[in-house]
Formats: sequence, C-alpha cells, structure tokens
Amino acid sequence: MMWHQPVTLAALRMAFREKFGQGHDADIIKIQDPVSRIMYELEDMSDVGPHCLIAMAPTSQDNVSVSAKLDWIRQELQEQGRQRRQQQQQPGGGKANHTVLQQQQEQVEHLRRDLGVLRQVAKEFQQETNALLQELKLKQQEQQQKNSRRYLDETKLRAESVANAITGRLQDLQDTIDQLKLDVTQRRCRPSTAQLEHCTTEVNALEGQIDRLAQLVRTAKPKWKLTWEQELQQVVTEQQFLKDQEGLLLDLRDDHADLVHVLQQLFKISEIQARGNKKVVPLFRGGGGEEGMSSVLKQVSTIDVDHQKRVKALQQAEKMRARELANRIDDFEKELSTFVEAKKLKRTGGADHVDRQRQKKDQQILRDLYQSKTHNNNNNNNNNE
Repeated sequence: MMWHQPVTLAALRMAFREKFGQGHDADIIKIQDPVSRIMYELEDMSDVGPHCLIAMAPTSQDNVSVSAKLDWIRQELQEQGRQRRQQQQQPGGGKANHTVLQQQQEQVEHLRRDLGVLRQVAKEFQQETNALLQELKLKQQEQQQKNSRRYLDETKLRAESVANAITGRLQDLQDTIDQLKLDVTQRRCRPSTAQLEHCTTEVNALEGQIDRLAQLVRTAKPKWKLTWEQELQQVVTEQQFLKDQEGLLLDLRDDHADLVHVLQQLFKISEIQARGNKKVVPLFRGGGGEEGMSSVLKQVSTIDVDHQKRVKALQQAEKMRARELANRIDDFEKELSTFVEAKKLKRTGGADHVDRQRQKKDQQILRDLYQSKTHNNNNNNNNNE
C-alpha cells in the first residue's frame, strides 16, 4: 500500500528544479484551465489533478515589489557584514579585506542610486495616478448626469406608453358599458352574464394598471426633481457664464482697438524719428534764464506728488521687464527645454537624492575638519611636553 504526501508549491518548485534545473522561490507556478486553455497563477492546490499542464514563469523585474527589493538588499548587506567580520578574524587578510571593503562600498553606492531612481519613479507614478483619479472622478460625475437624464427619458417613455394603453383600454370599456346601458334603458333587454363578467375583469385590470402607473410616478418623481434641479443649476450657471463672456468680449474688443490705435501711433513716431525729423522742444519759454528757472522751481514746489501712482508705475515697469526677459529665449535654452519636456534625461533619483548627497558631503567635511583640528591639538600638546 502506497502513501502519497500532499502536494505543495514548495514541492512543485523542487520538482522543477530537479527535473529541468531551473526554478526560484520568487518564480510563479501557472496551471492551464482545461476548458478555456488559459494559463493562470496556481494558488489552490486542489486545482492540480491528473493530466493537467503546469508551467513555471520567471518573475519579471516590474512585478517585484519595492518591499521585496529592500528585503533582498537588507539580506545582502547582512551577509556581506558577516563575511567581512569572518575575514577580519583571519590572519594576514588586510589587503584582501581592503579590496572587499571597496567592492562592498561600490555595491552600496550602486544600490543607493537604484533606490533613488526607484523613489523618483514612485513619486512620478503617484503624481500620474492622482491626475488619473481626478480625471476619473470628473468622468464619473458626467456619467452620473448622463445616467440621470437617461433614466428620466426611459421612465417618461414608459409612463407615456402605459398611460396610452390605459386610456385606450378605458375608452373601449366605456364604449362597451354605454352599449349595455342603451340595451337596458331603450331596448328593454337584459345584458348577458358573459358581458358583465368581461366588464368586471376589464375594470379590475384597469385598476391594477392605474396603480402600477401611480407607483411608477411616485418612484420617478424624486429622481426627476433632482435631475431637474441639477440641470436648472447648470443652465443658470451657463447663462451667467455666457453673459460674463459677452461682457468680457466687448471689453476686450475696446481694449484691443485702443492698443491698435496706440501701436499705429508708435509706428508713425518711429518712422518719423528714423527719417531724422526731430523737433527740439525748448525747455524754457518766454523770459530769461534765471526768471525761467525760478518759475520752474515754483511749479515743482507746488506739484502734488501721487505716491500710489508712482508705485503702480514701478510695478508695471517691473512686470514689463520680467515679461521681456521671459520672452527672450536663445537656441540653447529652447533646445534644453524641449529635451527636458520630452523626458530624455537620465533618472538619477531627483532633487531629493541630490539633497541627501549634499548633506552627506557636508557631514563628511565637518567630520574631517573636526578630526584635523583634534590632530593639530594633539600635536601641539606633544610639542609642549
């Protein structure tokens, strides 16, 4: 009698490793669905049965999480530290230990750069994800509005069709009852039992249809009101926006016409100055130099200076200067901005990584200064002794 041990994922990986010489603990074991012929990740061992197809797929670099990488880095650093302690305990291993230490430092720097790049990629991914979520929220709101309008249209068509059917059926019943009334009152004949039962059945059916129509109206009324409120608010907002845009358009046309007029005058003045026809305006008119100067000084002393206007003029001049500098772009700056916008720069970990490197350098400089100062003080003490 044979005893079969339960099959586990570790046993399957060991079987792949023994049979084919491949397999890693992080690899994914996949099994083929017998119906759809699609490979999927094996999670439940009860899916494994006779004549099933099993494959091992290596885990790609993208599927490895950041936490798994950090765990691997931690294990590697612990293993390297243990090996370094063992080598230091061995005699005559100074040069070898120094070489191994340099290699380990290079590996650590490489790992730090990789972590900086991963941090930068994660930050960019988070920003793109937030933008995508915001876009999805806007689309969801638009879809809800469309669904509300679609529900209103559908319920309106249903209510209209049910009401038309009830109206037609009620009219037919009214005609039948009127005919029976004429038979009883004028012809003095007794209506048949079948006709009366038919009229009773129609009355009950019409009562049920009217109740269902009333239930439909009661259910749809709050949703219709909510949809109307939203659409009315949107209509009012859009109307106000249209009025504002029309007023702004008139103001922009007037401002544009004034600017065009001033610009044309400036062109004419520039052409006149280019021809050399400059008119010299005398500074003083009328009397002699001293009298003219005294009158000018009196006018200057009586001038009321508007400081607010001067401040506004200075601010306007600064804005024009900044706008002029912003529009002044040379070929190198244009090419550099195009290169950066196209995201062709090599990832180095971003500004955070640069700040961390700068802080480490500052700390190293302070440490070297402290050590050199301590060494000088010790030398001075030895010389004094």
